[in-house]
Amino acid sequence: MRRRYVGYIRVAHEDDSAVELQKSKIEYYAKKNNIQIDYYYIDNGYSGINLNRPQLKQLLRDVKSRKVTNEIIYTDNNRISRNKFDFSKIVRAISKSNVKLVSMIEEENVMTSMMTVMHKHYRDTEKKRMIIATNYYANKVKE
Repeated sequence: MRRRYVGYIRVAHEDDSAVELQKSKIEYYAKKNNIQIDYYYIDNGYSGINLNRPQLKQLLRDVKSRKVTNEIIYTDNNRISRNKFDFSKIVRAISKSNVKLVSMIEEENVMTSMMTVMHKHYRDTEKKRMIIATNYYANKVKE
């Protein structure tokens, strides 16, 4: 089943009330923007310092397999990762599938959008370089 809009929640220390608080913020955003959250990926009791989280891993698999198609909504970038390098890796992986990461903090969305554009530009440039190199070597072999 496809999931168009999903929520991601992470709490470092197991705390159901903190999970519910994040969930209510995401629901408020969804209602305000007239969208329906189809599913929640919840890592309750997992640090944001590393990416070793079961629901984050499942979310990334679901994005890659196109099970998640539109937006991943979360309260702030620290829910995704407290490590900026890891956050960038996640943005890069998700941007390949044209799924949008949406933080409740607007300024973070600007940064994430810029990172997405940067990663897309890098991928497109690499594709062009590969085509040029392939054509160059194909022509050398013919000579």
